[in-house]
Amino acid sequence: MIEIRKIQKGEYEEMYILRWEMHGKPFGISKNKLKDLVDKISVIVVAFDTEKKQVVGSARLGPCILSKATIGYLQVMESYRKKGVGRKLMEFLHNEAKKKGIRKLELSARTSVEKFYKELGYVPVGDYYETKKYKIPGIDMEYFL
Repeated sequence: MIEIRKIQKGEYEEMYILRWEMHGKPFGISKNKLKDLVDKISVIVVAFDTEKKQVVGSARLGPCILSKATIGYLQVMESYRKKGVGRKLMEFLHNEAKKKGIRKLELSARTSVEKFYKELGYVPVGDYYETKKYKIPGIDMEYFL
């Protein structure tokens, strides 16, 4: 069974390794490059496989600034994709955002997952781009709660 919940003590490193494997390693980004202080002031949620006792997905909701916040680092292990895990993580974050009075969510999506976010109601904003250093194609998106 997959449980969606806020990260618990002792799970940060496991979550971070998954983050790096999905968002860093494929692009040649060093292991510690994705760690930042924003994690300390964000809501981090995990998808936890209760049978295997492991984190299989996660995402974060950044701090609220002027009724808006940023969603970042959504990742789901390959073997758990297409099973609704990413959608459930996002729904959890949407509910957390509503509790905090957030009215607008923003994120930067790789173009390969743009369709996923559109299905959740996110709308592209601006032009497509490619990150300078790592050449990752992306699009900024927003969602109104």
